[in-house]
Amino acid sequence: MRENGLGERIREAMGEESARSIARRAGISDSTLRSILAGARPTVDNLVALARALGVGLDWLATGQGTASGGTPGVRVAVYGGVSALADPAPPTGALELPLATVRSRLGCGEEAIAAVEIADDAMAPTLCAGDMALLDRGCDRIAHDGLHVVAFEGTALLRRVQRCGAALIIEADNPAFRAWTIEAARVAELRVVGRVVGAIRRI
Repeated sequence: MRENGLGERIREAMGEESARSIARRAGISDSTLRSILAGARPTVDNLVALARALGVGLDWLATGQGTASGGTPGVRVAVYGGVSALADPAPPTGALELPLATVRSRLGCGEEAIAAVEIADDAMAPTLCAGDMALLDRGCDRIAHDGLHVVAFEGTALLRRVQRCGAALIIEADNPAFRAWTIEAARVAELRVVGRVVGAIRRI
């Protein structure tokens, strides 16, 4: 990621809008945005959040390549307003654009399968907190490996860490305030896997 010129591109995209307004819409602090404008290297999550808040292409914002409108190859990702909306499925509440190269190399899934879901609670904190956005591979419909998945069981959709225990599955939250529970082998077939978490966009 090239820092030189990033501040100028952010200012160009901001136009007459205040830095405070942009920071609030991006979900980052005023001081974080001021630091980036002054030349600090942003995190990938903050850069994605800024591109989305400014309505510009991520590649353009990060590197200056392509156009502000996102002329470089990108993937339009549907955003769902919670795991229940994703599992039902309900219509998406919005969309974001991710670079095609990021989806293929960093997320490791096909661009047609990626979806984003807003996190509503702190069950998975500190891994994922309320206000963060999880990126999922919707092409994953079974528990091939332990990890974070959106699953539906007994009419409830959850984003949880799923671990195999013999033929049974342990469903647990990263936040110790939420209890873990087990799906016995005889009932594993009742579990529906909605998707596997492959990345995240954090809100600060």
